[in-house]
Amino acid sequence: MHNRVLEAGRPSRGARRILVAVLVALPAIATALTVTSTQEISFGAIVVGPAGGTVTVTYLGSRSCSVDVTCLPQSPAYPARFTVSGDPFMSFGISLPVSATLSDGAGNSMLIDGFEDSLGGTGTLGSAGQANFAVGAALHVEPGQAASSYSGSFN
Repeated sequence: MHNRVLEAGRPSRGARRILVAVLVALPAIATALTVTSTQEISFGAIVVGPAGGTVTVTYLGSRSCSVDVTCLPQSPAYPARFTVSGDPFMSFGISLPVSATLSDGAGNSMLIDGFEDSLGGTGTLGSAGQANFAVGAALHVEPGQAASSYSGSFN
């Protein structure tokens, strides 16, 4: 390697080439990530007794009912699923709510909490610029919960 003498405030020709190479090598500003819901969470059909209880759907898709709630086997349950798209190999974080509310539109509601995602809160897009993850949660069914179809959303 040759040493070059630079004038104060004015780089030599070789130094300019290195500077340009460094600027070109800097990463481009990352594009925005897009998150698409590909499947909504479903707790399936249940029968609630007088004590109420909890229905849990894991991000793996297994369902369990506790206390005085019966999970009906003919009604499948499944986690929410999402696809994240962006620049290849970008890292991203997943932030889930503490709780959300499902409503039947007639004044009845149920609380969902205990959200968990399949990536443990962080992920990295693959070489095609995509990653998938699933989200599970727990549904709290109150004693005497009205029989209805409940829906809602979470961010």
